[in-house]
Amino acid sequence: MAEHELANEQSERAATLMHFVRIIDDQTAKARDRLNAMQMLKRCLLELERLLQSPDTAPDMRKDIIDALRKYRRS
Repeated sequence: MAEHELANEQSERAATLMHFVRIIDDQTAKARDRLNAMQMLKRCLLELERLLQSPDTAPDMRKDIIDALRKYRRS
């Protein structure tokens, strides 16, 4: 059950990053929406980076974060 929850969290992280990227890339979106999406994306990426650097982060969670970041980079 814990593995299923971690897989869902990893998918949600990747989906959140991709959502912000879509808004940023949408030329028809309002400038304010694109700016807000860029700021939120930056905050999310910084938070994930801090989690990766933290010694308290579990190895399986660290692996899930890396997977989410890889999916984001491939887009």
